[in-house]
Amino acid sequence: MLYKYFHKNFPARKILIAGLAAAFFATAPGLAAAAETGTTAVNTEAASAKELFQQSIAFMQNHDYTSALEALNKAVAIEPDRVALYGQRGTIQLNLGDYEAAVADFSKAIELMPNNAQAYGLRALAYGQLQQIPEAMKDFQKAIEIDSGNSTYYYRRGLLYANIQIKDEAIADFTQAILYKPDFPDSYYQRALLFMRKNDYERAQADINQALSLMPDYVPYLSTRAFLSAQQKDAKAALADYDKILSIEPDNETALANSGVIYSEQKNYDKALQLFDQCLAINPQQAEALNGKGYVYQQQNKTKEAINLYQQAIAADKNCADAYYNLATIYDPQADDPGNTQAIPPDNIQAAITAWQNFLRHAAYNDYDRVQHAQTRLATLDRVND
Repeated sequence: MLYKYFHKNFPARKILIAGLAAAFFATAPGLAAAAETGTTAVNTEAASAKELFQQSIAFMQNHDYTSALEALNKAVAIEPDRVALYGQRGTIQLNLGDYEAAVADFSKAIELMPNNAQAYGLRALAYGQLQQIPEAMKDFQKAIEIDSGNSTYYYRRGLLYANIQIKDEAIADFTQAILYKPDFPDSYYQRALLFMRKNDYERAQADINQALSLMPDYVPYLSTRAFLSAQQKDAKAALADYDKILSIEPDNETALANSGVIYSEQKNYDKALQLFDQCLAINPQQAEALNGKGYVYQQQNKTKEAINLYQQAIAADKNCADAYYNLATIYDPQADDPGNTQAIPPDNIQAAITAWQNFLRHAAYNDYDRVQHAQTRLATLDRVND
């Protein structure tokens, strides 16, 4: 196989951060009404911090974080020792991407209520965004010590471990999250991604199946299962999932390009070209579709067209390892046919060396076979070039 399926690492499904919310204002009778009225401006005549707090929640529900922050600032000025105000404002700062301000607000909430697990958990998120990993881990641990049965802290700490490539600890945290909340599909999904990184496709498949049993039409889960099926040479299952994705999102570039890859491997070049062209009509710079179309042309001995498409793929994505690999096999005809004794033109030797070097520079960490092949060809070409 001259090129591999590409898989987009989808982010974790966004969890609505509710802040410390109304729990600290034990009852908030005006809260639902405020949300239903569709508040659009801060009520400067609001008489209390509680009313401003209620306004802020209504603004957050409408994703108007700037107005929510304005309301909370006024509320804090009225009641500077109210813990919920700092928790809610910190949540708004998280949504606005002002992570240092979020840390300051959650720290104040913790100062006012030292055993507040949610404040520790949210401050951990802010520290994580600031790449202050030890502080984030310490806060997650504190949140777990206070509220050990809350799956959210294990899940979010698992995400942090995964982001810094500490796979086993991440898997352990997602496993714990599943134990406490077995109906949350993203814990299975994130654990599946980690098993994939460890090349444990069997357990990855089991987890992604479980995630899909809980959310059958969620495209990132379907895409991941299709990718797994393709990696395990189950083309029928992969195409079934890609077809389902395209029934949900007809313009899904990943599904179109990867389906084209599968059909080209089956030598159904007309169908492959149809899918690649459909993908390129949506996005002319889609590197994998350009590369895939180039591969089909290469198999059809349309060498000049193939080279042009590989070069377009590289121009669209300089990290497109597959295009470098395929380009190298054109300039180095002995790469796929060791018995070919035809002399390689000097210009092609240098072009092949450059393409092999670029492939090795951008190859995936687990692309062992092609990396070894590229290294072998480089050594051979270097001897010829001397």
